[in-house]
Amino acid sequence: MGPKLLLLTMKPGAAKPGRIWEKAEILGEGVRSSLVAWGPGLMGAAGQVNRESVFSSMDLVPTLLDLTKTPHATGVTYDGESLPEFLL
Repeated sequence: MGPKLLLLTMKPGAAKPGRIWEKAEILGEGVRSSLVAWGPGLMGAAGQVNRESVFSSMDLVPTLLDLTKTPHATGVTYDGESLPEFLL
């Protein structure tokens, strides 16, 4: 079997009482969550933290397809973008 890539993420918390609009904005507190990627031999320098890039869960499928060199399904349009440079 080839190299392995492990992704860990978490569900963002609920909006605080009286602040229902927190989840309405893509960069708001209510929608941000961590994504940890671990892949021995695949990753750049150990211990890197990227606090600048915006990577959405809808970017996961096209990114993982490209990283694994898996063809995209015929006739399917993905909402997300392939952003492998943000993971590796």
